[in-house]
Amino acid sequence: MIKAVIFDMDGLMFDTERLAVPTWQRISRELGYEMPAEFVINMFGRSVSAISADIKKTFGEEFDTELGWKLRKQYVTEWIDKHGVPLKPGLKELLKYIRQKGLKTAIATSTDLHLVEHYLNLSGLTDYYDGIVTGQMVAQGKPAPDIYQKAARVISVNPKDCLALEDAPAGIRSAKAAGMQVIMVPDMVEPTKELKNIMTKECQSLHEVISFIEET
Repeated sequence: MIKAVIFDMDGLMFDTERLAVPTWQRISRELGYEMPAEFVINMFGRSVSAISADIKKTFGEEFDTELGWKLRKQYVTEWIDKHGVPLKPGLKELLKYIRQKGLKTAIATSTDLHLVEHYLNLSGLTDYYDGIVTGQMVAQGKPAPDIYQKAARVISVNPKDCLALEDAPAGIRSAKAAGMQVIMVPDMVEPTKELKNIMTKECQSLHEVISFIEET
């Protein structure tokens, strides 16, 4: 029985993953490097520490990842403040439906808390969530189960009674390892055979998640 729905954020709630490629490529050029789009896409859903390690392994120890993350936060915030937070189709309808059903909600995201709260405030969605867990709050980020396990604890729901919504491979593996049902709503990464074998269902939009909950 589903008692809670736990959301990933970037690429699932908000159409912000598309900012990642141009933003990181801008940052890398400013620091004297060329970062392929594929490298950026492989970052999706993973922890800051894991991504930073990959950057240094690929581009060299001289790559200032601390500065890179500061610039990323600055550039993304500037874009959001100018253009607004782009909501994924069906998000508000799904959140209203979940509230009507009396289910609990949480966010489990690798993005830092400041940006999460900023996005929620700008989009008017703060009151729809009972808890927020970010990658900085757990020992290991996605694909380890820590972030989803903690999200379940925060809202006092057993992981087996939680439905996780994800768009990225690392997040799907994380939620599955935590013992949750997990739906993939693809964004910039299509599901592989391996992911299809571990996910509960693939939905093309958040609208379809309502039907899944109704039928469960």
